[in-house]
Amino acid sequence: MSLIMAHQQLHFADHCLINNFKFGDTPLFHKDAPGTPSSQTFMVYPNRCWNKNWGGFTAFADDDDDVIAVAAPRPGRIAIFPGTVAHTGVAPTKVHQGYGRFSVAFQDPDG
Repeated sequence: MSLIMAHQQLHFADHCLINNFKFGDTPLFHKDAPGTPSSQTFMVYPNRCWNKNWGGFTAFADDDDDVIAVAAPRPGRIAIFPGTVAHTGVAPTKVHQGYGRFSVAFQDPDG
């Protein structure tokens, strides 16, 4: 189990996923915990450096399938969002020559 600190309380995440997207990958929109309104996902971007021209952002969609927000994978950024929100990682552009766009997702079904 992974330890995370949120809202002044200590939580244990039930799932921890490590993603490494590379140019040409095609991740799809998904929800981490559909039907569980109290769930939270904590997405950490551990790349040492990132350039906005490399793409690799995380896109968030509403219930009408419209993209409503994006998060750039800045080093050390943590994106916190409900597990009921549809999202996807976007592969890096061809310009990126590194190992890929990494993210670590801690999923807490209890929020």
